[in-house]
Amino acid sequence: MTTPIIPVDTSRLTLKAGGSTQPVQEWGEKDGRRQPVGQQRDEHGTPLWDVTVLAVLDGTAHEWVVRVPAAQEPALPVLSDVRARALAASVSWKGSVTFTASSIEPVKAAQ
Repeated sequence: MTTPIIPVDTSRLTLKAGGSTQPVQEWGEKDGRRQPVGQQRDEHGTPLWDVTVLAVLDGTAHEWVVRVPAAQEPALPVLSDVRARALAASVSWKGSVTFTASSIEPVKAAQ
């Protein structure tokens, strides 16, 4: 059974950088033990990153971790407004929610 991917309507959300970006670890077995063996990559070979964002909706903030592909670690100033392109959620059979996006970037200020 495949996990459905649900697009997230970001038109009612404000997303802010949460200050944490971590490489997604690839795990493998070595000497009978599970160990990190490098950074996970997407189907195109691009490294994957877990980026913490604050999603603000109707005055309430929620901390989300969004997984994104990026050649380099996304540099997002803490609490800066960000845009997540193609933001989607998936729910596992255990009920945990995973967020993914095709990219995450700072919102450019109007000039």
